[in-house]
Amino acid sequence: MANSFPIYLLSLAALTGYADLKANVSLSHSAEVSGVFGAAFVNAGAEDTPARIGTRLAPGTTIRTESGAAMDVYLGKEAGVIRLTQNTTVRIERLADTNGQSEIYLHLQRGTILGNSARDTGGSRNSGRHASGYQIKTAVGIAEAASSAFRLHSEGYLVVLNGAAHFAHVPATGEPKLYSLNAPPAVYFSPTEGVKPAPKELVREIVNQSKARLGQELNEQGPSGGRPK
Repeated sequence: MANSFPIYLLSLAALTGYADLKANVSLSHSAEVSGVFGAAFVNAGAEDTPARIGTRLAPGTTIRTESGAAMDVYLGKEAGVIRLTQNTTVRIERLADTNGQSEIYLHLQRGTILGNSARDTGGSRNSGRHASGYQIKTAVGIAEAASSAFRLHSEGYLVVLNGAAHFAHVPATGEPKLYSLNAPPAVYFSPTEGVKPAPKELVREIVNQSKARLGQELNEQGPSGGRPK
């Protein structure tokens, strides 16, 4: 269901380059490649170099996987690890600690990522209290995923297995809307359908992708393209 949106202006700032947020940065930090399988690359601005476990990733770095590949990236103790499935490209826009909280902004340019930043926020799943700002830009809007286990596709398909997330949908025509996703039970957002219950087979697929060791189920079955079935 669409809501009035307290984070919508924050999402628009991310869409327009995070200009308003950069003024509040107190300390930047880096992410790190924590797992890799197949052809995966890092580009810090000059040229692609093969991704290796332990490779540090500063803001402005682009990471990508090719067909049959996957990469795990550690974003910090609050956001945890994201997994890039095959044929995925992500640009790290911002990694910073502001007023004791992590601020993470990613641009999912292509493909699908999985993440698990669900934490005890000291209240109910609907409390809206997050330990970090964690937003991911897609082609059709911004996902805010500071307290959720999720899968997100670059075309804006978001599945939440556990925790709370938001999606600020900015359609080509019409008014922007903010959607809230709370789980369990698992739910998904589609730009054409809004928020719906997630089918059991979709949940099972994402759980298997998340738990797989790199190079096993994740690549044998391949990603579903991030679209709910």
